[in-house]
Amino acid sequence: MNQRIISSIVLAPLLIVAIIYLEGDNFTLLLALLLLPAAWEWVGISVQSRLWLRVAYSLMLTLIFYTAHYYLQVEYLLQMEYLQFAIFGIALLWWLAATLWLRYFSVDEGSPSIFFGVRARRSPIPYLAGVVVLIPAWLALDLIKQQSVDGSALFFLLGIIWSADIGAYFAGRRFGRRKLAPNVSPGKTVEGVVGGVMLALIFATVVAPLLLEISISSMLIISVAALVLFSVVGDLVESCYKRSSGVKDSGSLIPGHGGILDRVDSLTAAAPLFYLLFYMVDGGL
Repeated sequence: MNQRIISSIVLAPLLIVAIIYLEGDNFTLLLALLLLPAAWEWVGISVQSRLWLRVAYSLMLTLIFYTAHYYLQVEYLLQMEYLQFAIFGIALLWWLAATLWLRYFSVDEGSPSIFFGVRARRSPIPYLAGVVVLIPAWLALDLIKQQSVDGSALFFLLGIIWSADIGAYFAGRRFGRRKLAPNVSPGKTVEGVVGGVMLALIFATVVAPLLLEISISSMLIISVAALVLFSVVGDLVESCYKRSSGVKDSGSLIPGHGGILDRVDSLTAAAPLFYLLFYMVDGGL
């Protein structure tokens, strides 16, 4: 617990400073540096490959990220959005499929988990899944920062996720009865998710008009609720891979917190949806 608190005290100010002051290519470089260990951890919990393969995969995903970043910049200058819709549309479909998959997940051999690559050690599926999970999320974070240079939109997204986590924790402890996904994460409850949605909605309705100058509307409420639900799916999907591999954390890079993936699992699903809802669908909210 002490390590967890110390890490939070050290990293939180650094994160805030980075979001506020890093712009353009500097912020993209920071994301690329974070993608390297995230990709490393993904291969570790989903495939447990040899060292050289983990290094190659991490470098490959970073190259894909930079290449996609470049072409998205070209699209922006040409006022086109085809590639963005393709990337984030594929990510959205993947996460919707993952939502259904979670219902049938099992660590037993021969279970439907093979569809997403869990326990398929010699299958290319885990590697492809890593691309679909990590690349759209990192690109979304990059684009959100570009659209809101002062970092306000990114802070808003993080605030939604963090408030949902806090609400889910306390509501789950106080009212939790019905298990949400007992085969994946026995501690999560339906009541906890409801509490997370409620606190995230309170946060959004208070902060959105102040931070983003977005008026409170039914679309905002629906969008925030959807973001929270997607963040839960992102958390559960990583839990599936960790449970199947028999590990507690994706890594040990952050003392007391685990790895990079343990800190951003909710964002991997929520960030692409946030970008679609707030910047691409009908010009945003």
